[in-house]
Amino acid sequence: MSSSFFEYHEPSIEQILILIAFFVALGIFTAAFEQYAGIGLLGQILVGGIFGTPLSNILAEDWLSTFLALGYLGLIGLVFEGGLSSRLDLLFANLGISTICAATGILAPIALSILFIHIVFGYTLLEGFIAGAALSATSLGTTFTVLKGATIDLRNARIGTVLSSAAVIDDVVALVLAQVITSLGGSDGSPLGWVIGRPVLSALGLALVTVPLSWLLRHRILPALRQLRSTILKLLKITHGENLAVMTILSSVWISIAAYAGTSILLGAYLAGVMVNYLDLTTPPAKLSHRATNTELDTHRVVVREPSFAETFEHRLGVAQTLGSWFFFASIGYCIPIRDLWQGTLVWQGIVYSNQHGSCLKRGIWPGILLGSGMVARGEIGLLIIQLGIVTSGKVSKEVFIVAIWAILLNTIVGPIAVRLVARYKGDAIMGGHWGFSHATL
Repeated sequence: MSSSFFEYHEPSIEQILILIAFFVALGIFTAAFEQYAGIGLLGQILVGGIFGTPLSNILAEDWLSTFLALGYLGLIGLVFEGGLSSRLDLLFANLGISTICAATGILAPIALSILFIHIVFGYTLLEGFIAGAALSATSLGTTFTVLKGATIDLRNARIGTVLSSAAVIDDVVALVLAQVITSLGGSDGSPLGWVIGRPVLSALGLALVTVPLSWLLRHRILPALRQLRSTILKLLKITHGENLAVMTILSSVWISIAAYAGTSILLGAYLAGVMVNYLDLTTPPAKLSHRATNTELDTHRVVVREPSFAETFEHRLGVAQTLGSWFFFASIGYCIPIRDLWQGTLVWQGIVYSNQHGSCLKRGIWPGILLGSGMVARGEIGLLIIQLGIVTSGKVSKEVFIVAIWAILLNTIVGPIAVRLVARYKGDAIMGGHWGFSHATL
């Protein structure tokens, strides 16, 4: 008999203890890897692999799905925060070089993959292309986590702005490649031109619409809302609430438009963050008010400043964002087939293959090494593409799948560590040079 309500059942003590162990392990491993390696996300990936399907498999499947969904919310918040904290003057001034970096990060892995997978290792040309597509997708989650946790303020530097915008461009192109690989399986009857063109055109359209809409919100809508707030809701003492509402509405609308238009949800989150960042420039100056300060009712002028959107995000969403990012990287961990990685020939092939993608880090000046290291991490998008290659299209063999997983895993580990080391020992030199702080204006 169908029921009109969900039946409440008390969870078993085993389930409760497993969840406690999972959350405690996340905290301990994150703190340990942050303390000794400088990259807490590696601990989260490891915990996901230990508790998830690859190793112990003690987390129920519905829990895995729940943590994956919560983790993706955390990823959306992380990318939104990346747009919110970007220097807009540097973002627009460096779009050209960001595009060049993104193109290099896409074309070089594909070329190297065809060289090694097809020519050196002897697999098919198509397998080399699909593996290269997986290795061309920069992990947005890892990129923004590294930028946020660096020992220097990369997010307000030219090099950090170029890195974040190039990673977003890579994400859009990766979605195109993912849809092309899906179409290879014959499940989609759409013309290949439309499969390729739709995400690109949608991304360009979304970016172009963001600019005039941001101006409209900044100069027309928000001033009217603030005036309405000051005249009607004066007694409610609204501080962070209205900012939180604006951020929630804009991000929800933008990721929905991106999803239904056929482009990357993460692009929508980033553009929403950039839009709110632009609105933050309109934060009204401090207001003067009279407030009693003692029993004699002497009044003094007190400065009352409306909070910025960035302050609201940190104040209201900081803890939730941290937990969401933990779930996200843990979900990456239990999507890695750890047991299948340890096959002699495939181990050395994966190490050699990943080393070629990171070999550019050994050359060039320190800003180039930092930028290249930040672009190395593959993470979630790379896993998605290579899984599409073996599951959906059926064009990738199990051997190539394992080799690509090795490369994705090692690059995702080595990239953030390299960024942290370069930032720690060469950060002052980088920030004091051409790639550091800039006085460009919007």
